[in-house]
Amino acid sequence: QQSDWTGQSAEKEPYQEIAEIYKIFQKWFVQDMEDYNNLLVEASIEQP
Repeated sequence: QQSDWTGQSAEKEPYQEIAEIYKIFQKWFVQDMEDYNNLLVEASIEQP
């Protein structure tokens, strides 16, 4: 559903889409960082 610049729905929808994508990306990124930190901790524990 597209409307011209005067319509608000056209402005709102893309930003909401980006926000959703950003939230998903952020969740993945945070999870990856946690996994990475866990790997670092395990590696440091294994070292004498």
